[in-house]
Amino acid sequence: MGWTTRNLLRSAWIVGAAALVAGIAIACAARIGTLHVPPTPTQFVGRFIGYIIFACVQQFLLQDFVLLRFLEAGLAPRIAVFAAATI
Repeated sequence: MGWTTRNLLRSAWIVGAAALVAGIAIACAARIGTLHVPPTPTQFVGRFIGYIIFACVQQFLLQDFVLLRFLEAGLAPRIAVFAAATI
C-alpha cells in the first residue's frame, strides 16, 4: 500500500502495456482511416476538454451509482466491482 519504490517498480509494466495497446489502436485507426485530427488547435483543445469532462462524469456514475447499487444489493465487494467494470 502507498507509494514505495518496490510497489512502483513492480507495477510499472502496466504503463508500458497500456502505451503499447494505445499505440496499436492509434496505428489501426490511422490505417483504416478513422483517425481524424481536428483542423485547428482550438478545436483540439475543446474536444480534449470535452473528453476529460465525459470521462469524469462516466467515472462518477460508475462509482457513485452503479457500484453502490451492487453493494447495496448484497453482492460481495469483489463481485460488485467486477460487475460494475463489466458494464
